[in-house]
Amino acid sequence: MSFAGSLWSSISRIASVAKMNLKSNVVGTGDEVISESSAIPIGALVSVTSTSTGGALVGPNLYIQTALGLKSPQGVSHTHADSQTGGSIQNMMLKAVSNLWFVNMINPTFEQFARTGTGGTYTNQTAATLKYVEIATGTTANNSGNLRFGGLLYTFAQPSNFVTRIKLASVNTGSTARVGMNMESADAVTDNKVKYGFEGCASCNSTNISIISSEGTLRSKNTQSTDSFATVGNFIMQLDPGINVKWRKENGTIITKTTNVPTTGVPDRSNSFICGVQTTNTTTKTLDFYGFQSSGTIGETNFPVIT
Repeated sequence: MSFAGSLWSSISRIASVAKMNLKSNVVGTGDEVISESSAIPIGALVSVTSTSTGGALVGPNLYIQTALGLKSPQGVSHTHADSQTGGSIQNMMLKAVSNLWFVNMINPTFEQFARTGTGGTYTNQTAATLKYVEIATGTTANNSGNLRFGGLLYTFAQPSNFVTRIKLASVNTGSTARVGMNMESADAVTDNKVKYGFEGCASCNSTNISIISSEGTLRSKNTQSTDSFATVGNFIMQLDPGINVKWRKENGTIITKTTNVPTTGVPDRSNSFICGVQTTNTTTKTLDFYGFQSSGTIGETNFPVIT
């Protein structure tokens, strides 16, 4: 048992009955604790040394007595309804808004994005079971279209990620398509700006997706994926600065890229997230974009904080 204050002070050298009762921290087997549970007051911390018969209490583990019985502090439901369940969402956002970069674009329309490229057209497609933004290049060689999201900057010096549902191109021959964080537009020559994302490029990796990253000095790609970039899918990418970028399509193999991983820097304000497609012949290519979510850390200089 343990006690608050100095048990062996000159004022109180001998433990009293009041001090040696179950108001103090309790240690015992699961069965012992259950047998005395009705006498354990609310707020008492209980150390269960071994699992009780039937498994109601699992040991070794810590529990706390509540109005609803013994609960594991590690297992308290974080509903964020109040301070007892992790703090309210409002309080969390008040603390986090100064450093959280978060986008929840799950119902996109093309009007929500800046649009660049030559000859591309944009439509909001809605069918009985589908809804997405479509970029169509048209039939003129090198026509393109891109959707750009930007504004406030995030930093590549902190972990970030994005998840998206997309079909990069309707046809994976004679096309270039890209998506990601500070990636090049589909019609642009590749550059070494800090970035991560993935692309489909018929002249770069046949019909398969390539995973791309640059730390600001060299752009490189991982060509392990065998997924066709003409197939719609749900994709995720995650950055651990200076360590790796990871890519995965749905429940497929996680591909880890450890070369040219960003460690610092920020995106262009016009290019925080981008997706686009280009035709390199006279056949129309379309990109179908269902939406994206992304999170990271604000990378603005002197962004205001109130503590």
